[in-house]
Amino acid sequence: MSTTARSIVSLARPKRTSSILPVDAPLSLLTLQRISEALASNAKPTPCQSRVTSQPQSPASVLLPLFNVNDKPAILFQVRASRMSAHSGEVSFPGGKFEEEDASLEYTAKRETYEEIGTPLSNIHIIAPFGPLERSLSGRLVHPFAGYLSPSPIPQPTTPSEEASTTALPNLNLSLLSTNPSEVALLFHLTLEELTNEKRLDQHHFRGHPPYWCVNVSDKVAEEYWTTPRRLPTEVAGDEEAIDRGKRLEIWGLTAYYLNQFMRGVGLW
Repeated sequence: MSTTARSIVSLARPKRTSSILPVDAPLSLLTLQRISEALASNAKPTPCQSRVTSQPQSPASVLLPLFNVNDKPAILFQVRASRMSAHSGEVSFPGGKFEEEDASLEYTAKRETYEEIGTPLSNIHIIAPFGPLERSLSGRLVHPFAGYLSPSPIPQPTTPSEEASTTALPNLNLSLLSTNPSEVALLFHLTLEELTNEKRLDQHHFRGHPPYWCVNVSDKVAEEYWTTPRRLPTEVAGDEEAIDRGKRLEIWGLTAYYLNQFMRGVGLW
């Protein structure tokens, strides 16, 4: 895509609230239901074709983990351990490749979350899949699921006619999570209020798609973990976007792509 073509496309400003998901109120079962319905109505399961590999790869799943912290909705992120063979030091969601013993891709997302951050499977509530799907750099088709992390199993409505509860779901104490140090260097979170703060957001292009938001999280993570390239991979010499961004840590690449799809799906970006 040419510099001229890129320059005429801009992103909508983030919103501080939506009819689906207010940023200043704790998540409830009713909110999770609304998120599920919104993501389902915007579902685009057909994979994008921006990257094609000659070798077929088994699929993978990631979990976009929502939770309540101090009675505010937030999303959990992790910095990948430096010893990881791929994407070491980058910000990611919990996830990994589908294994033969996995009952489904949804289960893969839950299993990987348990293995990486220690949340019991019974405390991981899958809200909905979303998309459109994209591939990892290795060629795996990655299936994202929005989920909710709770300190205990979430009670569900007992009958289809029972209305989802508006009572706030309990807060999650991140200090009680047990990360796998071989895969995860550290955990951090952003509240939805923080994710709708324009000062954190920087427009970028992902594999020829329309622009999306990268998210600066340098204030959330110690400088020793700042690994984002000073020029992101799709920036080329001569492109007006190819500026030296300085040393920092951002949510970018496939993680940011799926974060953007979720935030747009719930009406906040």
